[in-house]
Amino acid sequence: MAFVLSIRPAVPNDAQSIFECIQGFAKRFGVIEGRSVLSYIKTEGAVQRIADQLCLENPPFQCLMAETKDNPIGCALYYPGFSDWTHSSYPWLEDLYAKDVDTVGDNNITRKELVKVLVRDAQKRDAPRIETRSLVKHADTRIFYTEELGMHITSEWKSYRMELPSAVPVLPPKDKEITVRLAERSDLRQIAMFIQNSANVQGVPEKVNRRSVMEKLEREFNGETFGCLIAERRGVAFGFAIFYRAYSSWEQCSYMMIEDLHAFFGRRGTGTALFARLREIGEKLGYARIETRTQTTSRSMGSAAGFVEAMGMTSTLGLDWRIFRMELTPTVIRRLGL
Repeated sequence: MAFVLSIRPAVPNDAQSIFECIQGFAKRFGVIEGRSVLSYIKTEGAVQRIADQLCLENPPFQCLMAETKDNPIGCALYYPGFSDWTHSSYPWLEDLYAKDVDTVGDNNITRKELVKVLVRDAQKRDAPRIETRSLVKHADTRIFYTEELGMHITSEWKSYRMELPSAVPVLPPKDKEITVRLAERSDLRQIAMFIQNSANVQGVPEKVNRRSVMEKLEREFNGETFGCLIAERRGVAFGFAIFYRAYSSWEQCSYMMIEDLHAFFGRRGTGTALFARLREIGEKLGYARIETRTQTTSRSMGSAAGFVEAMGMTSTLGLDWRIFRMELTPTVIRRLGL
């Protein structure tokens, strides 16, 4: 490395540099759906919003700053996602950007060093992986993620969203005895069973990690990295929804990501009741929207897509995004030189 690089956690005074990195990262994608990518970025008041968010006791994102000679040259902006199949949170890498310093292409050195620091922190937190996304047609980013970092492209996912507050009417459940409540610590064993049953329905029971399930769920529940709703009828639980707070750097806002939502035993209106409560929570917390993803290779994809569309969510068509995943295995750790 021809330059001396240092990496540190971001502070509110870094807001201007962070926003410049967000714009620099976005520029790589050029044009999306006939529009300059920069037109998707909310600019008015952006720097102040980022600074204010970093001042919060529980900021909606974290950021690593890369510097040389006290000059910021890049950043990695991320937030904790949650995987119910692994019962663990993990870093979702929202932005990864660095400028060239001495020669064309040496930004890859900085980006890789940023990822190494993020991986070390993820290891300390026992995270199973790191994820990000990119336009699959953007060859430079795809090659960097796969060949330099050892990431792989996961199965194809279809994304849906609903802007909040929404004008879509909330339909009451047909079964008036269905109630929905926030989960408590005493529900964790039931939640673990629901997660496994949901994977069974999707035809991928082997995808659920069965190691230290209760220990992981208790740790994440205590850390408030996910929320869960329980649907009941006459005191018997038969449905659930798992969600977490996500963050959009382009809009500098928090939104709700639905990780899983399932009703068992065919109770009519249970999914509707769960979704209505999620909307209520999202609007109360001031989230910009609700999002979810359906796996196109899942045998339950058709019913899942039909449900979210019936709830008023719309597909984000036309954007050829793919999720890139780095499993934090010994092989990948060695490849990074850690």
